[in-house]
Amino acid sequence: MTTTPDGLVCALPDRSSQEEIRKFQDANVIREVLHTARTIAIVGLSSNPLRPSNYVGFYLQRHGYRVTEEAVQVGAKALWLQFGVISSAGARIAADAGLNVVMDRCMKVEHARHMGRMHWLGFNTGVVISQRTPDAR
Repeated sequence: MTTTPDGLVCALPDRSSQEEIRKFQDANVIREVLHTARTIAIVGLSSNPLRPSNYVGFYLQRHGYRVTEEAVQVGAKALWLQFGVISSAGARIAADAGLNVVMDRCMKVEHARHMGRMHWLGFNTGVVISQRTPDAR
């Protein structure tokens, strides 16, 4: 939780350590994880088809991954923290143990970007937005 200067409490993580976060957003590591992983544990996977975690699980299954709700600690080769999930301490512990670490990135978006599945969603610009430009009609 972060408190803004005007006293509002924000549930989003403190983004002041962008340099620390960027260390765990390396495109080569992302591609390696996407190419080598076969089983993905989605913590908080929802059975509700309207929830984003459900769609991400469905998407990953359609692309050949086995999706489970249980985070298996033994034999893990990577730690992937979804968009908005930041734990510098957890990332350091995992990296020190030899795991590939990706932090603050959506696996579905990164899969589409790095595995050539962007199609009509956009190009590999490094920026994914849902807003139209002012001149677009």
